Amino acid sequence: MKNIKYSILLLCTLILFSCTQKKTSNEQQDEAKATFDSLMQDTSDIFDNLQVVMHRFPTPGEMFGVIKEGGLQYYDNLINDYKKSDNYLNTKAQALNLGVYIADFAYIALFGRQNETVVYLEAIEDLGEKINISGAINESLVKRIKSNLGNVDSLVNFSDEAYLDMFSYCENNNMHPINALISSGAYIEGLYIALNSIDKYSENDPVLEQLAQQRFTFKNLLAYVSDYRSDKILTDIIIELEKINSIFNSLEVEKSVSKVSSSKTDNKLIIGGGKKYKFNKKQFKELKTVTNKIRNSITNLS
Repeated sequence: MKNIKYSILLLCTLILFSCTQKKTSNEQQDEAKATFDSLMQDTSDIFDNLQVVMHRFPTPGEMFGVIKEGGLQYYDNLINDYKKSDNYLNTKAQALNLGVYIADFAYIALFGRQNETVVYLEAIEDLGEKINISGAINESLVKRIKSNLGNVDSLVNFSDEAYLDMFSYCENNNMHPINALISSGAYIEGLYIALNSIDKYSENDPVLEQLAQQRFTFKNLLAYVSDYRSDKILTDIIIELEKINSIFNSLEVEKSVSKVSSSKTDNKLIIGGGKKYKFNKKQFKELKTVTNKIRNSITNLS
């Protein structure tokens, strides 16, 4: 909430300053500029916070878009076996692995694996029913998915739609701890697949560069989950997320001038420049090791 207020304050200040420049005297302009400069003492952090408001954390489809654009191939050994869905017997295991399967579904969809798509959709439906969020899985969406198995772009869009519908359903029904578990499972699975799709470290690897920028969205996820830390069902996953956060915090940073522009196609605000983070070889290996351990502990829950 603090980030949201801070970001709204920045936007309002920008608007007021722009109007003042057009309608007031030079003296008033100077006064407005001084106020503006005071609010911009830590510009880079403000822009970071603004990103938090605009995009809480990425959908699995967006995460895997990085992999596809980087030219990486599909590895069927990276997804969690759909047959294991019956092994998850308690709410924590079911919610975390529902997130895992949602990410797996997006990965499968992105690479056009038609045969696996249906069985992973069924695993998602099954776990959703077990944790009482079957209402989030729209039957109309399921039918559209099954009738578009040959359309990769549609399947990826459907996977994102399903994830966002599930997120909204949980939020609207005050199922925040469940939402936190699902989101954590999906994020960790996405990170796991992305990291294990990289054969070896390269300083200029485009996929690794994009993953480094996940520092921003990961912090949003951690902040969201931590808001409900009083619920004991989240204790273990918060501890695990903190381990990933520690690595992200250690990343090297390159600073550049922040720029704000708007997209010509959809009028969305675009933030460029600012802080750019990079992995060194040690950090990459450490994140991969930690993520693998966390992911495997989740998929082996019962």
